[in-house]
Amino acid sequence: MNPVELLVAKPAGHGERIEPAGVFFCSKCRRVWPNEHDAGQCCLCSYCGKELPKGENYHHYECMMSAYRKRHEAQLASARVVTDHEGFVFCEQGGPNDGYAQDIDEMAEWWQDEIDSGDRGRDEYPEFVLACMVRPPRQVDADDLVEMLAEEGYEDMHDDVVVPDSLKDALKEFNDANKNLVTYEPDYKRKVKMPELVRSSC
Repeated sequence: MNPVELLVAKPAGHGERIEPAGVFFCSKCRRVWPNEHDAGQCCLCSYCGKELPKGENYHHYECMMSAYRKRHEAQLASARVVTDHEGFVFCEQGGPNDGYAQDIDEMAEWWQDEIDSGDRGRDEYPEFVLACMVRPPRQVDADDLVEMLAEEGYEDMHDDVVVPDSLKDALKEFNDANKNLVTYEPDYKRKVKMPELVRSSC
């Protein structure tokens, strides 16, 4: 939108002197920005450049989702096909657990059911899905506890904290007991081909 520079009145002799404030505001929503460029881009979609309706900030939701889909499609296209992947996979278009499935068979079965129920069309069935990589839980060590304890203490307090061997042993036992609490993330460098649809939709 049209940026407008704010003016300030400063004392000058027996009167006032009007000077530029060096900051600008949007002529539509009156939001103040630190420079003319940002004020000029206010109330315009950062993707398409068109004016935003009242209540929307920075971009149209549709433009943001379109850009996200294009980025995902580009990442999927550049990923290499793997045939030996076992375990979790991810599909941006949907899956049994927010896009995730325990393996390629569960993903294919979910999509087959979606198509058979009429919720999805056969043309939506993905050719590839992303393999997932395993993220193990963070290992907690004594240094973490020392830093937390000394964070609001006096200067160099961490140098004075005593860490008994029993605590180190307990933390090792804790980490070992929880090492199976892994999470999964899409691996945008690897993709798995989906099986062919085996049943006709209703």
